Amino acid sequence: MEAARRSPHPNVLLGLVTTLVFTTRGSLSTAFDAYVLLLPDGTNLRVGVMESISGIASLLLTLVSGVLADRIGRRRVLRAAGLASVLSSAATLTTVYYLAPSRPSLVYAGLCVASGTVGLARGCFMPPFEAIFGDSTAGAARAKWYTRKAACYTFGLAFGPALTMVIFAAARNDTWTQPELSAVLCAAAAIGVVLAALVLGFREVGAPPPQLLDSAAG
Repeated sequence: MEAARRSPHPNVLLGLVTTLVFTTRGSLSTAFDAYVLLLPDGTNLRVGVMESISGIASLLLTLVSGVLADRIGRRRVLRAAGLASVLSSAATLTTVYYLAPSRPSLVYAGLCVASGTVGLARGCFMPPFEAIFGDSTAGAARAKWYTRKAACYTFGLAFGPALTMVIFAAARNDTWTQPELSAVLCAAAAIGVVLAALVLGFREVGAPPPQLLDSAAG
């Protein structure tokens, strides 16, 4: 009985893995900026526009998803975030494998769509994820698990650049060129699909019962 009480909710362990994957995906966004700059008409302004699209989409969805998470449930909103993540991955792969070789004039538009849907996924993901993670932890144990989640967040920020280094090392090229950046973008797309699969595993939970709070505090 004591061991069962001390075992973390499945959402907690899943939340740690999801945090790692989420931040790893986010840390690869620099490759999108570099890819735009390598386009024939690539400029800092175009990079700024693309990043603004992502940021505005994230801001708007953050406001909406927080309200929806309370009204229709955290799990449903997380599924919507997963769908947006898949759409972003699809847009990225379409840009790299179809638009770049056959419709180069549309590559920038494809990257903007990919970046915008990443923003939608991020804004749709954060409020319900933080809420469901908090709902799944209790009492004194909450600080411990949030500390571990923060560690996963930091590790994810480092893992993305490390993955980029591996890709560039495998290509035996230390310059930012489109073939290497395309590989990084594809890696980001694959991670986006993994993130979408992970969010499907979260369970809807209510506030922890008082007895669980007391046992955790004890």
